[in-house]
Amino acid sequence: METQALPCPHACVDDMPAAIGITVASAVLKPLFGKAHRMLIAHATVDLSSNDIGFIHGVALAAAQSGDRELITLHAYEGGPVTEPAGPKLWLTRWGFPEDHVRQRFVPCSGYDDTAEALLAACRRTRAELLILPTHERSGMSRLFMGSVAEAVARNLSIPCLMLPLSGKRLVDDQTGKITLERMLVLGGEPTDAQLGVDTAAWFARAIGHAGAHVTMLHVFDRTPFPETTQPPDVQLRVLHRAGELTEVVTTVCAELQPQLIVMVSHGRDQLRDVLLANRTERVLRAAHRPLLWVPATFNPK
Repeated sequence: METQALPCPHACVDDMPAAIGITVASAVLKPLFGKAHRMLIAHATVDLSSNDIGFIHGVALAAAQSGDRELITLHAYEGGPVTEPAGPKLWLTRWGFPEDHVRQRFVPCSGYDDTAEALLAACRRTRAELLILPTHERSGMSRLFMGSVAEAVARNLSIPCLMLPLSGKRLVDDQTGKITLERMLVLGGEPTDAQLGVDTAAWFARAIGHAGAHVTMLHVFDRTPFPETTQPPDVQLRVLHRAGELTEVVTTVCAELQPQLIVMVSHGRDQLRDVLLANRTERVLRAAHRPLLWVPATFNPK
């Protein structure tokens, strides 16, 4: 296992965990839109456990790709002894891959009081196109006082984040390593957001070898006109109209369609009002209890 130091500037924010680890899986994928894409997967954990759902998803997604497969573990901490992370060998051999199918590189990172700032700095240095983060789905006062590292990171990145609720459904089967992505639910809003959501859903499915997945675009009547979208060539797109409050409609539609993934565009903010009230994407994540692809409005999947 290769170990590499990552210099980090000092940041000062309170009410964050003292130490946290993230695992980043990167792999060169088959050419998409004429160029090679690099997949990056991150998970937050205090013990670098091999049973962390972010780590398991990282190993599975890296192993599923062709080309150069690398799993980079970043560990942000205040200082002191550094614990070696769990390696991918356990999961690779369980799933029938050679134990060296995915290589791992460990990058300890110190000098931060704010875990979210450490993750943001590390992710930006990698120039990754996708970040996967588990989240505790905190709400109410616990969210105000404890914060959510995953949400703070996602709101301030320019790349999509795959949010994995710890108590919800998963994309990867722990026992087999199989990735299931047959149905996706895209939440339509403004016309540009709706098109970006559909395009990013197709980009994500294609990147992990699930081109042809069924995509349902849900338009919730909220006095906004229905957004017109162009269907990507490699997904099956349908449109669904529903009236009602956003999270209630999403909960109902998820129960009906059972999508494995929700895709939603966010104009993420990081202000006190956002902490108190939560934006639409965060509310959907807590209501749906399943993976959510959080797409920043500035992202370009082409």
